[in-house]
Amino acid sequence: MNTFYRDNPHEKQPASSPTAVSGECDTPDPENAGELFILGLRYFHGNGVPKDFEKSMKLIRQAAEQGNAEAQLILGSMQSWFAFDYPQANAEAAQWLRRAVAGGANGPNSKDPKMQYTIGKYYAEGIGGPKNETEAVKWFFRAAAQGNESAKEALRRLGEQPNKSS
Repeated sequence: MNTFYRDNPHEKQPASSPTAVSGECDTPDPENAGELFILGLRYFHGNGVPKDFEKSMKLIRQAAEQGNAEAQLILGSMQSWFAFDYPQANAEAAQWLRRAVAGGANGPNSKDPKMQYTIGKYYAEGIGGPKNETEAVKWFFRAAAQGNESAKEALRRLGEQPNKSS
């Protein structure tokens, strides 16, 4: 039995149908953001289905539009890959990443150190908008406080002490 859905660390809630859990489903419930996201990842990696970047992006975008934070993070990251060829991808990438951490300090995704670091990196590099070192440092501190080594290194490069509270 292929347990890709069940064992995938990106999927926080199990897919609802037995066929999706077994990995046999290549037509997810269009209302189930988790199934759309997981199938999108499968197409991206060619896990049990042919590699198909276009189909992967379509499915991940559908999941992101339904509010799946992991899909929003991945979509934002994928969009940033195209930034050199498509300048509008920067703004869209930043928009998806910001949506992934939306919800304020108590939001369900606001405490994910990987997302916090990525948002900090976008602010630091000016991806999707102007550079903003103050915002970058704020996000890097949040991620570093949870042990994110990349955020700690980014803070050091910016002349900050990673163990200092923000």
